[in-house]
Amino acid sequence: MLPISIRIFTIGLFFIGWCYPLNALAWGKTGHAIIADVAERRLRPTVLIQVQRLLRSENARKLSDISFWADHERAKVRSGSSEVLMPSHAARLPLNNSAHMGDISCGGEKMCAIDGINYYIARLKDRSLSDEERAVALNILVHLIGDVHQPFHGSIDNGGRRAYFNRVATTLHVIWDDNIIDARGYSYASILKDVERSSVGVRGSLLTWVVESRDIVRTRILPDFDKYGIAMSKKYATRNWPVVRLRLKQAGLRLSMILNECMS
Repeated sequence: MLPISIRIFTIGLFFIGWCYPLNALAWGKTGHAIIADVAERRLRPTVLIQVQRLLRSENARKLSDISFWADHERAKVRSGSSEVLMPSHAARLPLNNSAHMGDISCGGEKMCAIDGINYYIARLKDRSLSDEERAVALNILVHLIGDVHQPFHGSIDNGGRRAYFNRVATTLHVIWDDNIIDARGYSYASILKDVERSSVGVRGSLLTWVVESRDIVRTRILPDFDKYGIAMSKKYATRNWPVVRLRLKQAGLRLSMILNECMS
């Protein structure tokens, strides 16, 4: 018979399997806000004016105010209380060397994140649409571009593996959404400053960005998980913060690039 401490640990992991949704969110509110702030600082003056007009139609002031809107709206879509066309928030590639759109799984949704981003870029560009319609496009783009930079939203493995972080039952996905960022223990301004200090490359297509996410899962997260096991701590967060910082900065820079291109 297993020692009682191991049996309790195993029971705890079994329990969260029922209580915690495997279709987890990508980045928590802090991560999405950082991405939006990084992007907003780099908008061309003429683009910023347009963005602010669209934000006012949503009673918002900053891109970070609407950076989590798509997750809330997705819940309404699923309950039937919203008719917004909501793409999948992921574009999941197999854990191999695949880098083709035809290999992407949408997790049962009709439209993957890449197709969704392209669809809403076209709507944001369309000046014949109302401010309210273009604001929906802006809301979804701000969120989805962030999402595809969360490693587990580019991988067929969605991070549903049970884990403990500082002895709290959770999943590997949630650790990468929130815990690695929260473990910095700094103020929001300090975390944003740290992200801004990092130097990153931003070239590549939407598919390239998804491949980057998938490869982080394949070459770093899963091997690390197999090596160190399910009990994680601040040490794990510190070791992986540079990866999270990289993805937050890349997402923000690429979001600004897209907004500057389609609103100029």
